[in-house]
Amino acid sequence: MAAQDRTLYDRALRLKLSEAGLSRYSYPRPHPQGSGKARISNVVSLYPLIPTADTRKCIRCNTVYRVDDEGRPLIASVCRYHFGRHFGPVKLYRCCHQKSNAAPCKIASQHVTADIDLDNLTGFCHTQQSDSDEKSIYALDCEMIYTTEGTEVGAISVVNADYQVVYETLVKPENIVDYNTEHSGLTATQFQGVTTNLQDVQSKLLSLFGSKTILVGHSLNHDLLRLKLIHDLVVDTAVMYPHPRGRHLRNSLGFLKKYILKSNESTSSALKCRDDAITIMKLLHRKC
Repeated sequence: MAAQDRTLYDRALRLKLSEAGLSRYSYPRPHPQGSGKARISNVVSLYPLIPTADTRKCIRCNTVYRVDDEGRPLIASVCRYHFGRHFGPVKLYRCCHQKSNAAPCKIASQHVTADIDLDNLTGFCHTQQSDSDEKSIYALDCEMIYTTEGTEVGAISVVNADYQVVYETLVKPENIVDYNTEHSGLTATQFQGVTTNLQDVQSKLLSLFGSKTILVGHSLNHDLLRLKLIHDLVVDTAVMYPHPRGRHLRNSLGFLKKYILKSNESTSSALKCRDDAITIMKLLHRKC
């Protein structure tokens, strides 16, 4: 490791979340029962939980709907929603610039869910120490799509400390319901011929990351949950640059890019997560 990289690593190590911090910010942690299971603490208002075994709550319009054994809605129903959050003193939607009481500006053919089952967090991998374990830093970001299982990874980008992409791929889960294009930038056309699944991604990440690897991300708990990956050395830019109104609020990555990095560059990469991963690494450099 070059001296400059070693300095960055040592400074980033001081910013890592403690074990208490990982629990406080709802990172997946090893389950006492082991066997690929994970546990998550402090989930109140952070993760939507499944209402019951046969119902789900739409993440877009808040409709509660019943599902069959495969997670598909029992009754066909369109989803009407705003995909942008409120902004400004008069609370306008970012998607359509209408007031908060305006009729939804988007219509989808069915509801989607991000609900999780805290009692069924299985299939997790834990990065482990090996003889060749080296000190390294990577920034990671994912784009999510909706399936009958909920929210799953649709794309991932990993960049090194020099902003170079070391791993990037589309990920095609089963039973895709919606590509979440407004937020992910992903479309059905991009997935034609894609065969990479989550297990393929996990295998690659386990070969790339070791116990001494520092992973940097923005609210990385969400990405690691959907990747089903447990990692111990984490730097979270949402924690690194706290919201002035308290820990219960998070600055968006776009906000930090604009006001910390002073950048208004539009997305130029094929995948939005690549630009986001580079932004995350730049925020680490700026802090260190």
